[in-house]
Amino acid sequence: MYKSVSTVEDVIGDANGDNEVTVRDCAVIASALATGKARKLNLSADFNKDGEVNVRDAAAISKTLAKIK
Repeated sequence: MYKSVSTVEDVIGDANGDNEVTVRDCAVIASALATGKARKLNLSADFNKDGEVNVRDAAAISKTLAKIK
């Protein structure tokens, strides 16, 4: 659980910076958490807007994507 700074142009949930929210963003968040690199994630990855990027964001993204399909 790490905090960082976000900009207005960021897409909420976009962890990999490609300006869209996909299952790849879940993978980027999970990988960063598993390898101790979560500090490098932009706050735009904070999908649930709780001020932290953590596994809850990856879960919320995948749950949202499952509802869309």
